[in-house]
Amino acid sequence: MTTLQVICGEGQVAAPDPAKIESVERLRREDFILAAIPIMSFERVLHLGCADGSLTLRLPGASILGIIPPSQIVESSTQNGVGCDRVRFACTDVAHVAQASMEAFDLIVVTGGMDTATGVSFPIACGALLRLAKSGAFIIHDRSARPIRPSLPLRRIDQFIYRLGNELQILEIFIA
Repeated sequence: MTTLQVICGEGQVAAPDPAKIESVERLRREDFILAAIPIMSFERVLHLGCADGSLTLRLPGASILGIIPPSQIVESSTQNGVGCDRVRFACTDVAHVAQASMEAFDLIVVTGGMDTATGVSFPIACGALLRLAKSGAFIIHDRSARPIRPSLPLRRIDQFIYRLGNELQILEIFIA
């Protein structure tokens, strides 16, 4: 991890601002995820584990739904989408989305572990994900490398391991 130092003058060193470091790390993670998404037109996009919605607003797609599990509701996520007609946010879990959704998605982005991002257990989340993905849909799954968890039951076409702060992350790209 790179240590940042801020020189204040006359040789004084100020402690780095943790909020600024976190913001830079968050943007770096978002950029890494966006770079993994194939350059093509997506009609319907689902973002599971969208937190404050900053990545959701940057995703490509004509219609984007950001899902925030009730246990992780962040007030700013619903405010971030104000004035953006192509993005909607919902506070629910992926199982409810799978039951209510009439159309499948051609891009699904999962940030965080499947159980954390979706609000349900891994097996339930995988079943819901399979119901929500169009045939041939791209699924981008970004998660911590620890603890070691099973992969999605889909055809993985690529995988990247990168460092985010002190943590190793795994970014997997699947095709449904």
